Amino acid sequence: MSKTRVEIVQLVSKKKNLAQKKINIYCLTHTHDSKPREYWVRAPYSVNVFNTLVAYIQFEVSDIEQSYGMDQEDVIKILEQFYDCKQTEKPDRGTYFEIDLYYNWEYFCSAYDDVQKIESMRRLGLKEALVDNVERFYQTHPEWRPKDVVTN
Repeated sequence: MSKTRVEIVQLVSKKKNLAQKKINIYCLTHTHDSKPREYWVRAPYSVNVFNTLVAYIQFEVSDIEQSYGMDQEDVIKILEQFYDCKQTEKPDRGTYFEIDLYYNWEYFCSAYDDVQKIESMRRLGLKEALVDNVERFYQTHPEWRPKDVVTN
């Protein structure tokens, strides 16, 4: 029987060190890609930790800008910069785990507060890097920047 999101978050919350010796391969996808894209990453994390970590990163960026959705490249840049992960090529063989960013977000949404409380996921400079990510995106795509709402 697989664990529930509550059990997963509780398990991850208890870890002082998120990393493990075993390296896993993950394929990041996104349901809402106009054309399916796969991005591969090597990570020293179990599946439960990695899924929770990706949700944590997504929640952090949502706190900065709710309308901005991270894609696979954005997530991998943050994973490489702050979490000892490395983008890689599709493996010829072996086991890997697929993480769909949309489904991962949806799965952990009801555990938002608990995920955000996991101290071992916090990284110095993460918030600033995410703000830079969002700003670079809107500089490239100004038409997507949310308009300020004016109320009377």
